[in-house]
Amino acid sequence: MKSAAWDPAAAVFKVEFNQTLPSDVATNDLIMSPAYLPRARISHCTFRGMRARAMLFSTYDVQVEHCRIEAPTHVGIMLLGGRRHNFQGPAPHGVVIRDCDFIGCGGAAIYAYGSVTNPGWDVLRDITIADNRIHEDLHLLALRFKKDHPNWAHWSSAICLKNVDGAVIRGNAIDGYATALFLDGDRNVIVADNVCTNAATVVFDADRTSGVSLTGNRGLAPATTARQFDSDLQYINDLR
Repeated sequence: MKSAAWDPAAAVFKVEFNQTLPSDVATNDLIMSPAYLPRARISHCTFRGMRARAMLFSTYDVQVEHCRIEAPTHVGIMLLGGRRHNFQGPAPHGVVIRDCDFIGCGGAAIYAYGSVTNPGWDVLRDITIADNRIHEDLHLLALRFKKDHPNWAHWSSAICLKNVDGAVIRGNAIDGYATALFLDGDRNVIVADNVCTNAATVVFDADRTSGVSLTGNRGLAPATTARQFDSDLQYINDLR
């Protein structure tokens, strides 16, 4: 970047670069510098009864280990980025969520969403979800509206991933969910050695998700769907 200055008359920043921008850069793209992104390290913490999400990340290099997330009113851990969601920050790259307990989450225990439309591959990258315990609390479930809407994926599934390139979901124990994993607009996803105590499904549309590998799982079966899943719009419509 050569210069940046505020133009009060136009109410915009004018940014000048010292080289030609790539050909795929378009109007309304979000530009950020990874040099100033913080990494996150959270371990051995308890999050109980949080309003909405227990944790929300929009940065690179995230590690969450040995934590307990109990009864948030929405998602346990949200990985979020993109222009359509408050310009909050870049979509996370390089995330590890390991050896955590998720109990009675109001929405998905883990929800990754890149705020882009069809199909949105390669927005979030390199997500590892391993050796966690995700348990539905039947008492809390009876009090929540998600029980009446099993197809609202980012509420009712244990893990919901959208717009991810390169995910490993391995060795997790999932209890009380009919949909253990919902995939949309993803590619290169390894689902291995997970155990569901009740019969559960991995739901994805093969036309919108590619490179899904299922090996060594117990109580977990694939199911396909033609549902189009745009979380921003779905979230708004859900609550109307």
